[in-house]
Amino acid sequence: MLAIAADEAPDEQKGLVGGLFGAVYPLGALSGVLVTWSPGMAEGMQFAIVCGLIVALIAPFLLLKSRREPVEAAEEVVAERRASGWRNLTLVWLARLLLQMAGIILFAYLLYYFETVDHGIAAESLPARIALLSGITAVLVVPLAPALGRLSDVTGSRKLILAATAGMMTLGLAVMALLPDWPSAAVGYMLFCCGSSVFLSIQNTYAMQLLPSRRNRGRDLGILNLTNTIPAMAATMMAFWLIKADDFTPLLMVLAGLTALGGTLMLFVREPKRPSA
Repeated sequence: MLAIAADEAPDEQKGLVGGLFGAVYPLGALSGVLVTWSPGMAEGMQFAIVCGLIVALIAPFLLLKSRREPVEAAEEVVAERRASGWRNLTLVWLARLLLQMAGIILFAYLLYYFETVDHGIAAESLPARIALLSGITAVLVVPLAPALGRLSDVTGSRKLILAATAGMMTLGLAVMALLPDWPSAAVGYMLFCCGSSVFLSIQNTYAMQLLPSRRNRGRDLGILNLTNTIPAMAATMMAFWLIKADDFTPLLMVLAGLTALGGTLMLFVREPKRPSA
């Protein structure tokens, strides 16, 4: 889908496209809630509904006619991308790697972290409360991601918005580390989730915009997708060394440092200039 979007969406709309990509994940989770709403529904019927939803949503896409030629930027923009292409992609790759690593580690140990927080909640009710926080965050992301994506289209600068959303993640992690009570930890977690969802969705299409060659878009996007798998291998080792009994502060502060570094790297990306009218 990302490779197709790179060909079909012009640069001045890629922010909105990325934001819409970010909004579909919460909507997908909502469909899962709807399918399992009735406890008496047979498992076979649930799978049938899921399959029906997939077909209903994919069919319109298959009926769309593709462009005869992929959308290409102006010549001066293409030349600028080629000049700084691999430098930019390296910065984007490293930033995404750092933020993905922070997210994977946090979500893996989230329940254990909240168990150490002064929450005053019964142990059996804690997972439900965390799920509620995640649900509220998902609802917030649905309008937030497209809105910030469109803002990046209008302003012509995506790296500032990406750095700001990475800053949201850093702030959220710092709050979780330094203020281990339920209200503060909940706000910190929601800040992190909102920042992460918006960053990853807009950065997807930002990477498309920075690709130096149209012929190798699929390969280059595949290399960028390694940031989805490599962090999982490093996450366990990092958590093993940093987590202490009933104290997640060292781990969370390191994760805050990773997200801050990732956001800083985005500021060094050389954005292509808008073609003159």
